[in-house]
Amino acid sequence: MFNTLWPIVIAGLMNGSFVIPSKYVSRLSTDETWFYHSIIGLIILPWLMLSVVAPEALMAYSAFPYTLCIVIVLTGAIFGGGQICFMMAIKRIGLGASFAVNLGIGTIIGSLFVVYYKKMLLTQHGFFVIL
Repeated sequence: MFNTLWPIVIAGLMNGSFVIPSKYVSRLSTDETWFYHSIIGLIILPWLMLSVVAPEALMAYSAFPYTLCIVIVLTGAIFGGGQICFMMAIKRIGLGASFAVNLGIGTIIGSLFVVYYKKMLLTQHGFFVIL
């Protein structure tokens, strides 16, 4: 059980603590801090970790259809816009409230996605999830 639990624990710690260092960076503006975070944390580190953990996955990406690559880029842009909104929320309403709203909305959308994906949206189960 521990083998499947440790990545979840590490991900939770990283997700819960990624914004703390930005509070102590005083010589950079908030925009600069998030720009560097985005470049390092969303571009460099994921590709580096992928090449170390599963180098064969890099070859699989070259076989993706062009339309799938466009979808991946667009969803990444939507994610980036969400991160900008999240940072603005942290600035305006605080860290705790922002995480509560962010995780609540993410849970709702995630639940609805599963129901939609399994084509159960207009079933009794789907209505229960929506409710």
